[in-house]
Amino acid sequence: MVRKSLKEGFDPSIADRFLATEMNDSGLPGFLGCSFSEFSPGKLRAEVPVRPDLPADALRKYARGRLGGPL
Repeated sequence: MVRKSLKEGFDPSIADRFLATEMNDSGLPGFLGCSFSEFSPGKLRAEVPVRPDLPADALRKYARGRLGGPL
């Protein structure tokens, strides 16, 4: 089976629905209060407000564990 590249497998209609979805009440996006601002082949950008109850070190550790590599 030949795998499609990110660009070939990208469906803009799915990206548009994903960006239009309100995710304020569920899971990690709801807890962090993040919003998704960009969704393109191989890239998802989320914006998270700076809050005193969410220390930067905790967010970095979480992201490093999920994504791997230095942050």
